[in-house]
Amino acid sequence: MRKYIKELAAIFFPETCPGCKKPLYTHNRILCSFCETDLPFTYYQDMKDNTIEQAFWGRVNIENATALLFYEKHDIVQKLLHSIKYHTHKDLAIRLGELLGDQIKSSYRFNGIDAIIPVPLHKKKLLKRGFNQSYLIAKGISLSTGIPVKTDLLLRIKNTESQTKKSRTERCDNVKKAFTISRNIELWENKHFIIIDDVITTGATLESCIVELLTIKGVKVSVASIATVL
Repeated sequence: MRKYIKELAAIFFPETCPGCKKPLYTHNRILCSFCETDLPFTYYQDMKDNTIEQAFWGRVNIENATALLFYEKHDIVQKLLHSIKYHTHKDLAIRLGELLGDQIKSSYRFNGIDAIIPVPLHKKKLLKRGFNQSYLIAKGISLSTGIPVKTDLLLRIKNTESQTKKSRTERCDNVKKAFTISRNIELWENKHFIIIDDVITTGATLESCIVELLTIKGVKVSVASIATVL
């Protein structure tokens, strides 16, 4: 009975697409087909020395990097990310993660990854927000690729301020020594991790994470995000 009421309500009061705000009449869709096919994909998963990888040159050693979408202010990608972060649209984060996972799975450059590591939130910020969007994205990637998500290796020990209005130098200072590695790291020696963030701007947060991960013997790190401004 409850299922019938829910289906009936969906007919008269359908969910709306977070991209275009039009009704979603197709059952279980997160984005309408028009928005999903018109997303500004980067296709960086198949592009060596793409702009994200170049941004890390001389800063920290990474294997490969990609982002699902290009980000610009006031475009659909900003709407989608805001819908996740400020309107708790968790299913959208997972769906975008699945799309990113499909690209990662199709690229030989990302073969041999042992675990997915979402950029962690500080416990106080996680308690306030209620969820970590990077974890939800990582969950979607895992659903697509079968690669496990690892959340207890990289820990955030500094409750940093928002990076939004900071310069590149200020961003780097803000997240310096914000992360640490948990115990039993010998279990993860000689592994290949892919670290996940929602959007890459300067890469300062990811750089701080990668510096810590590379303290583990023989570890390799790749990078992926839903969006990039680079």
